[in-house]
Formats: sequence, structure tokens, C-alpha cells
Amino acid sequence: MSTTNNLLRLAVVDDHPVVRDAYAAVMDTWPRGRVVLRAEHGLDYERQCAEVGHVHIALVDLDMPVRDGFETIRWIGRHQPRTKPVALTGDPQPHRVQRSLQAGSLGVLSKAGKASDLLRALEHVHLAGFHYNDLVSKELRRSVQDAAAARPAPGDLWAKLTPREREFVLLYAHPKGYHLTEVGQRMGIKPETAESHRKNVVAKLHAKTRADLVRMVVENGWG
Repeated sequence: MSTTNNLLRLAVVDDHPVVRDAYAAVMDTWPRGRVVLRAEHGLDYERQCAEVGHVHIALVDLDMPVRDGFETIRWIGRHQPRTKPVALTGDPQPHRVQRSLQAGSLGVLSKAGKASDLLRALEHVHLAGFHYNDLVSKELRRSVQDAAAARPAPGDLWAKLTPREREFVLLYAHPKGYHLTEVGQRMGIKPETAESHRKNVVAKLHAKTRADLVRMVVENGWG
């Protein structure tokens, strides 16, 4: 039997207190670990980690306010590479499962599942580094990994842009939501030149929408 000192440190991130406590109670029955952190959303998780310290496995609900599970899992990947995130969802549609894997989850659990499913996932993630179930097949994970490997690294994409194109991106993706004309004015260029920058940036970054550009700037810490 493990002693308290060598138990794995677990976290539950879910915005519903009753659900959060219920999952924590189940996780505490796992002989290898104990819950040391309960958070209501991703930002709360980040704040608590500053006090609690390292977490070995984090169970993360995908649907939360402030910072949802997809963004929280990405944050964990960037800032806590030794932490293993497992996604939890009440809406396990294929595209959401795939999106959570793309974010970096090492397993996906349905809220309709049993307590034994959660304990099995913890064991698999701890021992094998990933949990396969009816939601996540080996083929699906391989396809996500292959797609990620085929994508250029964020730094390589940013390097493709000229200095003026980078300036354009940071203005066009600014939280204040500048119109294309305003971006041009701030850059001291004509509207048609601003439109030319937009087309070049979209082509180089493979961004279909302005929202894609905003997401890329935020996720990759550009600027």
C-alpha cells in the first residue's frame, strides 16, 4: 500500500461543485493517488497550482466558463509538461473528442461513464501514458498525431511572415477588434495594402478566419 508521501497528486477541474466533489471522491479511492486540488475552471486551476505545486494527473471538464477544458489542457501542455491531462465531457461527440486530443488530452471520458471507468483511466494514464476506450481508438489517436506532425511548428509559421506582416497580425488580432481600415491607419498604409497583408498572412498561416488568427496569436504567445 502506498504511503501518503508517495501518492500521486491529482486534480479535478469542473465548474459544478457537486460534480467536482463526486469525481474527487472517486479519485480518492484510487490507491495510487489523492486529490490535492479542486478548481472551478482553468484559470482557477492555474492560480491554485501556484500554491499547491506539481500535479501528476488532472481530470479536466471540457465545458467550463472563464477558461474551458480545451484551453486548460493546452495550458497544461505548455506550462506543466509533466502533468497528464484527461478530458471529461458530457457531450462526447467525435469532433469534440478529436479536438481534445489535439489539445493534448491523454484520454477522454464521458460523464455518463461509471466510477470504474475513471479509475481504469487513471491507472492506464499513469502506467502507459494514455487511455484508450470506446471514445478514443488507436486509429483516431494516430490520425491526430499524424496531422500534428504534418503541421509546421508555430515558430516556423511566424518566421514566414515579414516584419510588417507580423505587425499586421498583432493589430488585426488585437482584443479591441480593429477593423481592417483601422489597422491600415495604425500602420500608416492604404486600405488596399492592408488587404494585401491580410491575404498574405492568411495564406502563410493557413488561417481561414480572423478568429483563427486570434487563436494562433493567443495559443502561441506571439507578440
